[in-house]
Amino acid sequence: MRKTLITRMTAIAALCALLMTPLTTATANAAPARPATYHGHSLFRGDVLGPDDYLDSAGGNFILRMQTDGNLVEYWPGAGWKVCWASNTNGWPGSYATYQGDGNFVVYTSGGEPLWASNTVGGGGSTVDISESLRDYGSLYVGFTSIHYAC
Repeated sequence: MRKTLITRMTAIAALCALLMTPLTTATANAAPARPATYHGHSLFRGDVLGPDDYLDSAGGNFILRMQTDGNLVEYWPGAGWKVCWASNTNGWPGSYATYQGDGNFVVYTSGGEPLWASNTVGGGGSTVDISESLRDYGSLYVGFTSIHYAC
């Protein structure tokens, strides 16, 4: 009886292992999802916003997100996720935005082709950020240059 029980348990364990093999193989071969990266309140020269990465304003009232569809968008969550500004580069999944060392903020395709640029080469300042001052609430700045004025 004991030998029969051990034989049955061994057979059940082998069957379970056999059934789990396709699931384990599929999981191991699947590309892991890349988590979104929060970049704080500023993007510095040389920094990159990859798909779904974002930064927010100092008070957290505005968000600049590199969407997975390739569009770089500034949102105002407190106003029903109002779109304040967009690069209008959607349709290019995998695109990324980088604040280059020369001062230009550029959206590139995943293949490295430029889609949009701030045209701020040689401009002053060293960060991309969103203002929360009363004068220009929600303005997106690349260095000292406002890309759009207030939301």
